[in-house]
Amino acid sequence: MSMKKSLFCMAFAIVLNASGVKAADVLTLGNVDFETAWTNLTDYGTPTVILKKATTIASDITGWTGDVGNGNLTIYQGPGHTGANSAVLVNTSASGCRFYNNSIMTLTKGGQYKLTFYAKGSATIGNVSLFQSGARPTVAQATSGNAGGVYDVSKTVNTPVALGDTWTKMEYNFLVPASSAYTTYKLYFTFYGCTAPALDGSNLSSVFRIDDITFEPYADNTISTLSELRVKGSIIDNFNSSNLNYTLTLPNTVTIPPVTVLPTDSRAAVVIANATNLSGTEAERTATVTVTAADGVTQKIYKVIFTMTTDLIREGFASIDLPSAYTFSNAGADWRIDATTTNSNGLFWGANSLRANAGTITAANFTINNIENSGILSFYLKQRDIDAAGKLTVFYQYTTDPVDQWTELVNYTTFPLTFELKSIELNKTAAINLKFDVIKTSALSPFNLDDILLTLKSISSTSNNSISKSIQITYVKNGINMRTEGSAKYSISTLTGQLVLKGNFTENTTLPLNARGIYLVTVENVQEKFTQKILHY
Repeated sequence: MSMKKSLFCMAFAIVLNASGVKAADVLTLGNVDFETAWTNLTDYGTPTVILKKATTIASDITGWTGDVGNGNLTIYQGPGHTGANSAVLVNTSASGCRFYNNSIMTLTKGGQYKLTFYAKGSATIGNVSLFQSGARPTVAQATSGNAGGVYDVSKTVNTPVALGDTWTKMEYNFLVPASSAYTTYKLYFTFYGCTAPALDGSNLSSVFRIDDITFEPYADNTISTLSELRVKGSIIDNFNSSNLNYTLTLPNTVTIPPVTVLPTDSRAAVVIANATNLSGTEAERTATVTVTAADGVTQKIYKVIFTMTTDLIREGFASIDLPSAYTFSNAGADWRIDATTTNSNGLFWGANSLRANAGTITAANFTINNIENSGILSFYLKQRDIDAAGKLTVFYQYTTDPVDQWTELVNYTTFPLTFELKSIELNKTAAINLKFDVIKTSALSPFNLDDILLTLKSISSTSNNSISKSIQITYVKNGINMRTEGSAKYSISTLTGQLVLKGNFTENTTLPLNARGIYLVTVENVQEKFTQKILHY
């Protein structure tokens, strides 16, 4: 056994020297295969089947701990993959629990790491993640979507596994962001839905066991993906590292927007070629991002194609600053940009949202001034604090009206649990001002607002041909009618490029539209491809 360990240490040292990994990256999780004698255990079942049951996780099991509430993790010492013992993890609650190492691991920013362990039985694995050691995450934070965590993006959250009585190797790959604010982490297993062992050991094939946990530096030189793709500082809506092509609609008054990125692997080389002419050919309207992996060979090319519109687009909340396009009442005290994941809509125009401050204020408002030829106002709205109460009212006034004369358009006293699109028909040809007014009836903030969009009343069409010869697209009540010769493909998307519907049809079809707004309708047959903008009231 001593010779085996010496050979392993020698081989691992060679790997470290070859990959340039620092000595600080040689990690010890503690009790890697659970062979250290557990203390304070209670006999459970047949000793050869389930050996012992832990009473106090943190003190019984060297190097590891876990939840005693919030899902009530129960842990047993069971037969191992190698050696005599493994950890039998049980949480039958629908709410997940966490099992994590006591030791703090110091990792390298930009470093890649591989976790392997062996598992048996059945469970739903919420996820396995690294989480910054200064905070104990909630189950939701440990599974995904938190700046303090590092996740294997190839793994699906809440994945049921049914491994039966066969030890199966599980593998996770982590890349600590080069921009991370943290260097110290712990490893969190989150899971639930496990079967408790029977006293006679009759259900061992369903009991979830883990063993032989290894966490070590790992170099993958073929990573050529992006972890972020931003336009004008905002992450693109529905960005996915495996999706290489995006289409974004811009107002025709803007300058060419800069594209910035963050490669998944900080060693990858990135070349950005911004668009050159927003009114030109598709090639001139396209920004390309070429990512070459550390091996110098593996490559991906991301494309952002910009299209232009005469609609008036007001941006959402792209930074932590209140936007200068709006006029806020008592801006510093009454209003705040909300940058938390839960309260950010994450559409194209910004990663944040807007809310009225919590506390003693009872009323606040902001205005969007001097809007000409307005058609539809839309925005996203959601409930913020479940125990809050309040009212949001949207008013308008003509710019020639007395300063205190406002007409109500709509009001909301209840708010959806998730961001929901709201659309209001304006149809004002003269210039107007809009006011969003909030009244709070509790100290908490009742709602969040995001992605405010104003469209002009006049709607035009765009096409690859100046006149469509074989395709007709028309707006009908509550829907869109499409006619063509023979068969054709269609797609309907929002101005931000979000796909609403797509499919095939023959000669004539009418599709319903459930929400007001502006849609880009594209029909393509064997002769031509025609795109038309439809304003749906």
